[in-house]
This record gives sequence, C-alpha cells and structure tokens, in this order.
Amino acid sequence: MVQHFGLNASGLLSAARNSVLQLFSVGSAIIFIAVVFVANKGRFLAFAHRLVPADQRALYDEFVEATSHSFGGFIRGQFSLATLYGLLEGFLALVYGVPFAALILVVATALQSVPYFAQLVSWIPLLLLTRIF
Repeated sequence: MVQHFGLNASGLLSAARNSVLQLFSVGSAIIFIAVVFVANKGRFLAFAHRLVPADQRALYDEFVEATSHSFGGFIRGQFSLATLYGLLEGFLALVYGVPFAALILVVATALQSVPYFAQLVSWIPLLLLTRIF
C-alpha cells in the first residue's frame, strides 16, 4: 500500500515538475516576444502602414491609436494586479513564518503577470513551501 502511494506521488510530482517547466518556458517565450514587439513597435507599424491602401490609412491610424491605448491599459492593469498579488502573498508568507518569503513574492508576481492561467498556479509556491517546512 505504501509503495503504491509512493509510486503515485512520484509520478504526480514528476508531472507537476514538467508542467511547471512547460509553463515557465511558454511564459518566458510570450514575455520575450512581447518585449521584441514593444522594442520594435515603430518598425512593425511602419511596415503595416505601407501595406494599407492610401484611402484607408486614416482609418488604420485610428485603429492603431485605439488598440495601443486599450492594450497599454490592459498591460498596466495586469502588472499592477500582479504586483499587488505578489505583495499580498509575500506578506502572508512573512506573517505565517513561511521561509523564503521574498522568493515567494517574486515568483508569485512573475507567475501572476502572465494573463489568464496564472491565477490558477500562482499560489503553488506558497503552498509547496508551507507544506515542506
């Protein structure tokens, strides 16, 4: 019975490790691509501007302006919430005496800054360290 549980736990931990590594690599790739797009925004917009017919360029410029404004607000909000969430999680770790509170704060903030699925996994570092120690 105990051996069976040990094998199941080992398989579960291995699958969790692989999932975390995959999430980290995909999240890193998304962040890298976003940084490249932001750094080269002028080039991308100039290239797309040349592709738009001359009579539609005013509409295109309005679209770019509205999209930039909306997306910028989304990014600012996402990172603000991620920072707040990381601070809360780090504070809770500190209050309850969980070791590595600063590391938990940084990892939770980084995980939370990835949109949509991060809310599901950002508590994992705190829970794992609480369980281990």
